Amino acid sequence: FKVIVAIMQHMAICNLLQSMFCVFPAFTAVIEDKWILGRVLCHFNDTFRVMCNLFTTISTCALSTVKLLHLKYPLIARTWSKNTGHKICIALWVCCVSIYGPLLVEKTFYMRNNISFNYATYGCNYLHHSTKTPSWYKKYAPIGMTAFHILCYTTLVVTSTLILLIAQKVRSRRGGEVRLEGTVTVLLTVAIHFLTYLPSLVLSWRVIEYNGRVWRTAKALLYVNIIANFYIYCITARSFREFLKSKILKFLYFLRQSILKKVIHPQI
Repeated sequence: FKVIVAIMQHMAICNLLQSMFCVFPAFTAVIEDKWILGRVLCHFNDTFRVMCNLFTTISTCALSTVKLLHLKYPLIARTWSKNTGHKICIALWVCCVSIYGPLLVEKTFYMRNNISFNYATYGCNYLHHSTKTPSWYKKYAPIGMTAFHILCYTTLVVTSTLILLIAQKVRSRRGGEVRLEGTVTVLLTVAIHFLTYLPSLVLSWRVIEYNGRVWRTAKALLYVNIIANFYIYCITARSFREFLKSKILKFLYFLRQSILKKVIHPQI
């Protein structure tokens, strides 16, 4: 299903951004036991962490919703092209920017000097609101983010349950001869997302007393989600394996041609 493949590609781009601006800086901070990458990258670390977390959550919702529509209306869904998937993802990126935009404005103009390295999570965080921050900004973050997560996780629970029910019904109707490759991929992605994101989300609501070790573990689980998606797609999605294989073969061919060119036509 081409739309799902397109969504997976955008999620892979998001994971790559997280690896560059969140995972790698965190590993260097753990090794050095301090932040060594400069103040600019410290701002990027916070910005990309929030933006990519938003996109990962909302794109996982899109993945499960599209799969549900594919199972419920297969004839209509087959007419959707890969461009449809890219348009959906572009809309999701715009949505994330719109949600995070007011917070980014606040951090850029009012809180840029309040950022510091957090040893509990090995990442950069803004310490507190500035005295110059408008009052409505202070209310937007908790109310807006809470509403966003309630809506997204409710969608994930509902769509995942319906996917399981419909897939089981279709499988029993056709005597167990239905391929469940795409269904398994989506459900595994949703399950891993729940397991890795919910602990951090619960802690952010201050449900339990603050504990540095617990916070560090919850934040580390977010990195597990980045790594897990790659293996989920490799194991369950044949189209992703073929895509990955083609790219590796192209790279090896290019490497071989470059080596032969240097051997046959060495530079003088």
